Amino acid sequence: MEFNKEDEYKLFLLRSMPKQQLPPVQQEKILHQLRLAARENKRILDYGSLLKKLTIASAMFLVIFIPILLIVSHHPANPSHTPKLIRKGYWHVSPTFDLLGRDGSIVYKNRVRGIKGKIGFLDAEFIANDPRAGSKMFWYVWGNPEKLLNKELKAIATHEETGEKFVVDETELQGPIYGEDASALTSFKPFPKKGLWKIDVSIDGRSYGSIVVNVKAPNIATDNAEFILSRDDMRTGLTSDVHLEVKGDRKEKTIPVEASLLNNKSHQIRFPFILESRIHYATGEIRTGYTGKLNLDKPGKWKITVFGESTVVDVQR
Repeated sequence: MEFNKEDEYKLFLLRSMPKQQLPPVQQEKILHQLRLAARENKRILDYGSLLKKLTIASAMFLVIFIPILLIVSHHPANPSHTPKLIRKGYWHVSPTFDLLGRDGSIVYKNRVRGIKGKIGFLDAEFIANDPRAGSKMFWYVWGNPEKLLNKELKAIATHEETGEKFVVDETELQGPIYGEDASALTSFKPFPKKGLWKIDVSIDGRSYGSIVVNVKAPNIATDNAEFILSRDDMRTGLTSDVHLEVKGDRKEKTIPVEASLLNNKSHQIRFPFILESRIHYATGEIRTGYTGKLNLDKPGKWKITVFGESTVVDVQR
């Protein structure tokens, strides 16, 4: 194919511009279009001049606009409102290990979660929106005591799927209790949703390690009653006692908990929950504790009712 001076000048300008590597799929599409254009050129020679102009125009479009599109795609207009998505399945829950005393004896068998020989906390079962799970936490840290004692420990938690972040704990490290080099008694803020959370720990402003934990779904609850049982743990055939907290100072020694299968409303079960204790929270709230069974016999969606308030639970086999 021959080009006139004007075409040559345009090609010179194109060659002098910075090149942008295209993805393989885009390259293949462009090659396919050029092959089709070449076959058309052989059939209809009268369109040769038009084909030259189209080729130059296409090349100019690719050189000028593809870099702009790439820049825009890497710099969204409102990045502060777009949470960073993290590839699901990339994280794994951190392992647990033994906590040893100063004499080498085992204090807690496989009870500390974190990085062995560096940092960890006494393991707990975390449930979303439940402050009880992290109300009493122990950090154990190993390293140079001069760089640990009386230094600030800060822990920032990041949700795997959404990238949501929050400060789960800030505390000051104290002396050792067992075989570690520093420790702290503290409390964690509740995790706002279920899933994997990565806790990035810094000590005295320096990154010290990361611990991944699994957080279960919130407890089964109505507006005024809460079973101390995660929705993730609701299975058929539960035989262990389930604790129930009801807001306020209740006087009933026994209360009924009703459960009905949604796809078969005639299938109903009633469980008696017996008064256990009264609970006084630091916030000043008073709750009444009851204990009973939630032994459901079929999988599916169940409606659970306490004092006229209901919630729907997905029961697994």
